[in-house]
Parts: sequence; structure tokens; C-alpha cells
Amino acid sequence: MSKKINLALWRWLARKKESGFALPLVLMLGLVMSIIAITMIGRSQNDQLDAVSQKKTEQVRLVTEGGIDRALTILNQARLALITDVNDDDKIDELDWENFYPYNSTKTVKELFDEAYPNTDNSTAEIVSYSYSKDTNTATLVVKGSLNDGVKTQSQIKVTIPVIIDKPDSRDSVASIIGEDIELQQSDVIGNIICSVPAVNNSSVNDGDNCQATGDNENDLRNAIGANSSNAKIIDPEDTSKTGEIKVGTVKIPDVPDSPSDATVYDLGNIYSDLKLPRSGDKPYNGVYYYEINKVDKASLLIKEDSQVRLYVKGNIELSGNDAITAYVETTTTGAGKGKGKGKGSSSTTEELKVPTPGQIRIYGIPTKDTQDFSIAGNACIMALIHAPQADVALTGGGSGTKCKTAFNNGTVSGSLSSKIRDYEKEMSPKYPNIYGLAWVKTYQKYGNSSNASSFWEDTKLLDLLVKDEAEYLENFVPPKMSRPNSWSKEAVN
Repeated sequence: MSKKINLALWRWLARKKESGFALPLVLMLGLVMSIIAITMIGRSQNDQLDAVSQKKTEQVRLVTEGGIDRALTILNQARLALITDVNDDDKIDELDWENFYPYNSTKTVKELFDEAYPNTDNSTAEIVSYSYSKDTNTATLVVKGSLNDGVKTQSQIKVTIPVIIDKPDSRDSVASIIGEDIELQQSDVIGNIICSVPAVNNSSVNDGDNCQATGDNENDLRNAIGANSSNAKIIDPEDTSKTGEIKVGTVKIPDVPDSPSDATVYDLGNIYSDLKLPRSGDKPYNGVYYYEINKVDKASLLIKEDSQVRLYVKGNIELSGNDAITAYVETTTTGAGKGKGKGKGSSSTTEELKVPTPGQIRIYGIPTKDTQDFSIAGNACIMALIHAPQADVALTGGGSGTKCKTAFNNGTVSGSLSSKIRDYEKEMSPKYPNIYGLAWVKTYQKYGNSSNASSFWEDTKLLDLLVKDEAEYLENFVPPKMSRPNSWSKEAVN
């Protein structure tokens, strides 16, 4: 009996033991399954969030890259902007990239960018910065894209761009007259014109003139340079049957070249009476005479036939009457002797005005004040390169350049005139110019006399000389070229 009881008790205890183990086991298995389920749900949610995040990241990247593509496209259209900085207040002499006007465009580069990539409620692309390194000829563009679709997502990308600076390879790259404000009025021009929109820090940019073209047709461009009168002719110097080209846009006139450090620069002070150069005792440097002038006041400067001169003018030039800056040839005539022996008689020296050789006479403006005035009145004329970025050139007389006429009739110091000059004579009224050469100045004819006719003739050989042989300081006239971007990098958003 006891054995049976013991066996039953043992079996009962065994069953009791097993049931106590199964319950914790079931509970543990349930907990593990719950953890696995929660983990899988969490991972699924994270995957969904990651997918949404990746999608938004990809979308905002596309927005940013789209902004970069459009910025680069516009830079290729307005390529001089490639070598300027955005919003660099320390460089007041440089152009503001955001306010750069492409040739014959009524809108700035920034406006063109905003127009090409309009911002919407959900997406925006903005130019963070643009800078150019002259040392490496490399530009850096930073664009930020934003996507606001419930959650704001931003991306910022930096692109480096190699910039190729070429020298002028043709006369089409430059122009006969370049200025920030041109008012031809009744003045005729044989040559091409660039009217440069001044930097935005010049408040006059918005006053309705100053190279502001409302379109790119001929009438709009003529209005931008004040050639409203039908009396103002603009003639192609290469083909007088065609109209000269007018460009309206932003360009920086090259800096005036310094005189060589080893050259002797003669100080002529104020010039109130006619003067022939070079003077006895003046010595050239590498075949060129260098002079510094305070001002020229109603006087002629005549340059000897075989002499190259550079005139650095600090003040004003005022010519009137028959004053002229041109070249001359000196001839000596000896008369027959008198008396039985009939030896040589007395000799006399005369000067014959001539058209200077291309580049022989160069007037460089180096004002001690903000501006300088070059005034040409009556029959006065200048035959030279006028390179004076701060000068206001005004033709205030209605003469016919009497001394220029004499020079043209006598030919050049190196031979006969080009046949083109005879074509010019047929087209012009007055027949002979007040300026023969090039004029790269601040303003042209803005302060001239609107009721009197005057004329300008390009010296085509001078322009060709500068383009072919002396292009090193004309680089700003040739739009830079943009190579393919050589690096893209993601940046932290500012």
C-alpha cells in the first residue's frame, strides 16, 4: 500500500513540477515574439522614413543642381561675369555679379537666373556666393536648394569652374567708342560702340538712360546711346554701306598702362601755348617718349613724325579754334644765294601736319580727381588713342576739324592714306572729324552741344594694332570662357 501511495505521490509531484516549468516557458516565448514583432514594426517604419528622407534628399539635390545648371547657363551667356565677385563691397571698382548686364539685355544676370528658375512655394534655388580667383583662373559657385513639403529639406553644393582668359583675336572683340554714358545727339560716328552699364553702386543706372536699352532692335540700341536724331550716323568702319554695331552691356575698360619704371617721364606742367614734342634734349625709352601733363588749355600739341609719345594727363584738355593734337613733318627749305658767288641763301623751316601712324600718339587719363574733362570745340581735333576711363569727352563745336582736314589732305607720316578715308569723307557731315582714333572714356558727348554736329572716325589700323600686337591689356574686352566644372561637393547648409 505504501508503495502505491508513494508512486502516486511521486507522479503527482512530477506533473506539478512540469506544469510549473511550462508556464514561464510560454511567457518567455510570448515576450520574445512580442519583441521581434515590435522590432520588425519599428524597422519597417524606419525603412519608410528612410525612403521618404532619401526621396526628399534626392528631390532637394535635383532642385540645387537645377539651380547650378541654370546659373552656369546664364554665366555662359554673360561671360564677363565669370571674372567678378558677388556682393564684394570692398571692390567698388569691380562689377557686381548680381547686377551685371549681358550685352543688349534689359535684365541683370541675377534677374535672368530668377526668371530661369522661378521659386515656388515648395522649392527654391538661390545663389549663396560666387567668387573668382585671378591667381588660379578658377571660379567657385555655391547654390542652396530648399524643398518645403511639410518638412523643410535643404541642400548646398559647391562647384569649381576653370575659367579661360583669352586675348582679343579680332577687332569685333573691342570697339571704337566705349563709355558708361553716351549721348551722340547729332554727332556722327564711323566705328562700333560699346555702351557699358555702370556698376549698381552708381545710382544713375536707374534714371532711364545711361545705356539702358528696352530691347535689342536698332531703335532701342540707338535710344540707349542718345542717337535719337536721324542726323546721328553710325557707320561700319570696315564697310561704309553698313551700320556700325552698338552693344549695350557691362564691360570694364582696361586700366591705363603704367609708364616703364626705367623710363624718364618728363613733367610738362600746364600747357597754355602750342608745343612741339619731343623737345631738344628729351630722351626716349625703347623708342618711346613719356610725358606727364597737368592740363592742356587752348593749345596744340604737335608730335614729330618719327616719334612715339605717351601723354599722361592728370587734369583737363580743352581745345578750341584750330587747336589740334596730331603729328607733323618738318621740312627745311634753302633759298638761292644772291650776288656774284650765288652761294646758299637763307633757309626756312616749315611744318606740315600729317595723320600720325597708328599708336604714335596715346593720351592716357590719370586724373587726380574723380573725373576729368576733355573738351573739343570749333575746328579743334585730336588724332590719337584716348584711353581715359574717368574722362568726360564733349564735342561742343560745329566745326570741321580744320587741322585734321589739313592732315588728311597731306596724308600720313608714313605714306598715303587708306582708301577708306575717302569713303569716310563721302559719308560725313561735317566732312572731317573732331576725333580720329579711339575713345575709351567714362562718358562721350553727354555734355556736348546738342545743336551742333560733330564727328568721330575710328582709326582702323590703330585698333588692329592693339588687337594683334598689344592685346595683353585688352583682356577684359574678350568674354572669358567657362570650362566644364571640375568638382562638385556637398556642403553644410549655412
